[in-house]
Amino acid sequence: MVRFSQDRITSGKETAPDGTPWIPLGKSTVRRKKAKGFGDKKILMQTESMYQNIRLGNVSRESFDVGSSTAYARIHQFGGKTGRDYKATIPARPYIGISEEERQKLEVRVAGWLKEKLEAAK
Repeated sequence: MVRFSQDRITSGKETAPDGTPWIPLGKSTVRRKKAKGFGDKKILMQTESMYQNIRLGNVSRESFDVGSSTAYARIHQFGGKTGRDYKATIPARPYIGISEEERQKLEVRVAGWLKEKLEAAK
């Protein structure tokens, strides 16, 4: 799941786990990024911190969480107001989650792992 979320950022597809396209960067954001030397960086890849800090957390027998320790990860995932006097709006660009295709890949992988363990236990 960590890899799926990381791939969502680096692949260039720029879509949420459900396939919804991310809202493109605004013209002023593109100008600001170019002025700071980040002009060709993909959405959510300006410093690579979002990508590098996706981790598993709260792992138990029944569940686990996938998230980011990056302070601004939440606003990129869910969108919202930010900046001085909260005048800037960042649209939601969900990157953590699982698509239907990814869920199917996980099912195959988990089934293979379980089969292997059951065979070893004979």
